[in-house]
Amino acid sequence: TARMHAKSRLSGITHAITCAAILTFGGSFLHHVPMIAMSAVLFYLGLNFLRNWLFAPWGRLARTEYAIVLLIVTTMQLFGALISVGIGLMFSIALFVYTYSRVDIVRVSASGKQRRSNVERTKSDEQLLREKGDQVYILELEGFIFFGAGNLLIQKVHRRLEDKSRLPLRYLLLDMRLVNGIDASAAQAIIQLQKASVRSHCTMVFTNMSPAIADRISATFNELSDSTGAIIFEDVDRGLEWCESQILTEAGNHLTTVRTADLWGQLHHFTTVTQEDRERLNKLIQVQELKAGHVFIEHGQRPLGLYFVASGHVSVILAYENGRTLRLRGAGPGTIYGEMSHYAETTASASLVTDVPTTLHLLTHDALKQMEREMPALSVALHKYVAKVLSNRLADTTTQLHDILA
Repeated sequence: TARMHAKSRLSGITHAITCAAILTFGGSFLHHVPMIAMSAVLFYLGLNFLRNWLFAPWGRLARTEYAIVLLIVTTMQLFGALISVGIGLMFSIALFVYTYSRVDIVRVSASGKQRRSNVERTKSDEQLLREKGDQVYILELEGFIFFGAGNLLIQKVHRRLEDKSRLPLRYLLLDMRLVNGIDASAAQAIIQLQKASVRSHCTMVFTNMSPAIADRISATFNELSDSTGAIIFEDVDRGLEWCESQILTEAGNHLTTVRTADLWGQLHHFTTVTQEDRERLNKLIQVQELKAGHVFIEHGQRPLGLYFVASGHVSVILAYENGRTLRLRGAGPGTIYGEMSHYAETTASASLVTDVPTTLHLLTHDALKQMEREMPALSVALHKYVAKVLSNRLADTTTQLHDILA
């Protein structure tokens, strides 16, 4: 009634009475209806369908989509409604596959110069990684990968491999954290990309690869392992750390596991102290020799004091409820942990774990108070050193953000 712009309820009542009469008397009732009236109704319905499904979509649909509508109408006259709908469905699926295959699955692309791992390094290491970080190419993928998207990925990597204006690509890192799935053709495309990388002396690094995706690739190429030139890591941070370590090792700079640092040597740069002060400081320090995998600061608990890394390597780990972990930062000799909880008098916001056998120098809260009373100059030097460590961390984070957003 509303579509006929009726102004009274009589139209609706008449419509209801007519339907009831047809249901009661059946087809014999239609013999009393004039043929021209029935023809007019059918003609009106036909025009209405054409208007809604053929002419109205002209401004709403893309040209390719509208062409499929015209194809359905044309084939309907030749082959019938059922076959025409099947043809239209087939062309619609083909259009969807073509359109989706043109979508770039690379969410973020960056070089090792722009994006770095969360590992604290020495000034010389930082400078070397800035110079040679372009040898690392990071691609963060997303969505479902199939043959069309896989070919676009291959083309992007080939352009980088053939780019002579930049340093030769040595490490290709594919982060698959946001990848929903992968089909057999795309898995084959990734394997082809892997073989091309090996020929170009480039190592592929996979991160955040789910078991389902790993099984799909393994089924295509037997087994994904170091023998095929690919390495798998749990997350991007650890993958980047490995790439950076390879660059530093080739340059002879990567000696983190054998380096040592002395707290006294660090504090000596900020003040002039005597040998007596050094002996008194050594009495306040508690030396801890820890094995790899030892948690010396637990999330949610108050640390015993300030921990100075004398040798080894330590990671700051944030654990999620689903069992996954995220490394927020890693560092070797010369850094301090537990400073935030000490100054803010709060519990630890993350856990600290030793990655290798590590030597720690612990200054407990009581020892720090005693240092402030008996050795004020050395206490000021310690605070300056902590401020320097925190400033360097903030500067590194700011530099990475600037490189990413530039």
